[in-house]
Amino acid sequence: STEFEVGADLRLSKNRVGLDVAYYNRTTTNDILNAGISATSGFGSTQINVGELVNKGVELMLNVAAISSSKLNWDVTLNFANNVSEAVNLGNNAKGEPIQFLNYNESRVRQGERVRHIVGEQLGAIVGWTHATDANGNKIYTEDGMPVRSATANNILGYGRHPITAGLINSFSYKNLTLSFLIDVRQGGSIFSGTNWLAYRWGLHQETLDGRETGIKVSGVTAAGAPVNVTVPVTRLSDYWSRYSDITENIVYDASFAKLRELAIGFKLPKSALKKLPIESMAIQVVGRNLA
Repeated sequence: STEFEVGADLRLSKNRVGLDVAYYNRTTTNDILNAGISATSGFGSTQINVGELVNKGVELMLNVAAISSSKLNWDVTLNFANNVSEAVNLGNNAKGEPIQFLNYNESRVRQGERVRHIVGEQLGAIVGWTHATDANGNKIYTEDGMPVRSATANNILGYGRHPITAGLINSFSYKNLTLSFLIDVRQGGSIFSGTNWLAYRWGLHQETLDGRETGIKVSGVTAAGAPVNVTVPVTRLSDYWSRYSDITENIVYDASFAKLRELAIGFKLPKSALKKLPIESMAIQVVGRNLA
């Protein structure tokens, strides 16, 4: 692999503020990746060497001693990273032709959706069916209002990896009391929900409540361009939601999140309380994780 990295370290006001910044651009050849193979082989995947991958990004860490005294201390740490891994060259097939993509895996519902490595794209692209549209972007339905999916399942609908990660740590101490919390952030990734695919088909998703008494009104066009303005009757709602769930883009969601990953409250017993015990120091702490 070939790697290029530039970093900087900055300290201000007698080490009260620290800033570390790094930029990197790494090229790796013959890296090892998993590739999906036919299940008839008895295996789900195999490991292969790929031609060339590029991994680049920036990392930042900021440390601030906001308050520092004999009784009260407050320290803040912020970290941020933006990382993108891209497939530049996936090698050649048995015929000597360049490989354009490798299937990494498929979802448990197996309706054509895949996680795929594609030349020129970020690693871990989610590909699948979209709702078919005409040249003007109008959604295509059958004459009786059933959704029509795209001609192929090769449409990129998102990426499974979060390119942006961040965390914020605050630590407080006052005399013998301590308090700290960590906020964790992930941004930019997507997820295909096999659970929701099943929920739509079985009528268990909240959205399937729509139209159970009166049917669902559908507006769009047919593949031939004729307008569609119909109401799908209650007796055909099961067919409607089954076809809806088979359009992958309807079940792909933004997987970005921010969470209170950890909260800790502690108390350090004063030494006067331990005089008669063979203990030098003792602290009690209550920790909660993934609270919000």
